[in-house]
Amino acid sequence: MDVNDRVGATVQAIVGQPVVGIDEPPGARGYTPALRRIALLADGSTVFVKAAVDDMTAGWLDAERRTYDALDGAPFLPRYHGCRDGVLVIEDLRHGHWPPPWRSDDIARVFGMLNDVAATQPPAGVYDLVQVGDRMLRKWAIVAADPGPFLARGVCSPRWLDEALPALVDAESSASLEGEALVHFDARSDNLCLLDDRTVLIDWNGTAKGTAALDRICLAQSVTVAGGPPPDTMVPDADPGIVAMITGYFAEQAPQPKIPSAPGVRGIQLAALRVCLPWAARVLDLPPPG
Repeated sequence: MDVNDRVGATVQAIVGQPVVGIDEPPGARGYTPALRRIALLADGSTVFVKAAVDDMTAGWLDAERRTYDALDGAPFLPRYHGCRDGVLVIEDLRHGHWPPPWRSDDIARVFGMLNDVAATQPPAGVYDLVQVGDRMLRKWAIVAADPGPFLARGVCSPRWLDEALPALVDAESSASLEGEALVHFDARSDNLCLLDDRTVLIDWNGTAKGTAALDRICLAQSVTVAGGPPPDTMVPDADPGIVAMITGYFAEQAPQPKIPSAPGVRGIQLAALRVCLPWAARVLDLPPPG
């Protein structure tokens, strides 16, 4: 049985009707190696399918499953059909608007949706940002210990970094991730789909509990990278410590070797760094990077 037949059989078991066709969507998004397919069902409808290809993607899909099981019906989620044997089936969102471009009311809609996310009770057992923050997000001290790879990206001079590092490290270390909000933990422009009646956020494998400020700051820089306005205009009251923290994450990650299964990630991280570093300088009253 080839992979499409296997996935199709599982989709059929989930949706309760025959699968009459299964295809790879052209231009499918995603920075992980998970399999992505569109399944055509016997009644003429279609669903989006994401399937695990290894232990890592199986773990991510199981994390998504737990989120969809707990929050099924939330307006910011795609409609959920089910998940079993490493195959997740959700609403086919190809008819929606996937920015860019950013239309006149898109950004207001997106940040309104994030307010709804933050107001939702996090499911039991999700990540706690306070517990994972030191390991996953506080990276400026690592950059300070070996600045060469970061400086090789050409985003600032060695002199600017020497002068700015104390403020960046201090701001990052003092930032609080505490909170009771539901946090997507990977809020990016390419995870957004705007439908006529709702705004949807996909890829819920990192669901967490903590401060809602993290999602807002992460999304703002991503919108800017994707052709939107400067991040300050979307989050004018951004916590300087969290801006510094997100910037440090990209500063440490962007210089890393390419990921064979996701070769576009480092380029996206570098683009994010080019947006975040000047933003961090502004909120910390530092000179512009140069």
